[in-house]
Amino acid sequence: MNNQKIKETLDMGSFLKELAEEGNVKFGFAKKLGINQIKLLEIEGGRNTVSMDIENGTFTPEKLLAMEEAIKSYLRLEDKMNRHQEGYQSKLKIYKEKVDRWEEEKGVDYWEERNRKWALFREKLPYNSVSRKSAKIYEKFIKLTTL
Repeated sequence: MNNQKIKETLDMGSFLKELAEEGNVKFGFAKKLGINQIKLLEIEGGRNTVSMDIENGTFTPEKLLAMEEAIKSYLRLEDKMNRHQEGYQSKLKIYKEKVDRWEEEKGVDYWEERNRKWALFREKLPYNSVSRKSAKIYEKFIKLTTL
C-alpha cells in the first residue's frame, strides 16, 4: 500500500472513530434525559442499536443524523406532553444546550479537520452512485405523482 492510500485510510478511520465518539456523547446526553437504545431504535428504525453500529464500524454520518433526529423527535414529544407541569424544564432545550457546549469545547480546528476528513470519506465511498440513484428515483416519483 502506498503512502497516499495509507494516509487516506488513516484519515477515514479517524473520521469514523470521531463519528462514533460524537454518537456516544450525544446518546449519553439523551440517556440522561430518559431515552434508551430500544426507544431510539423504535423511533429511528433499522436493525442495529447505536452501540452495535459503533462496535461494528458501521456508524455513518447518515446514522448519526437519524439518531439525532430521533432523539429530538422523542424529546419534542416529551416536552409537548409535560409542558403544563409546574416547573417543567424542556428536555429538548437541555439536550441542545449540552450538545452546543460539547461542540464548542471541541474547538474550530477540530471541526475544520473533521469536515476535511468527511469530504475525503464522501469522495472515496460510492456516495455519487447513491446520489445518482436517488435522483432517478425522485424523477420517477415526480412523474408518477404529477400525471
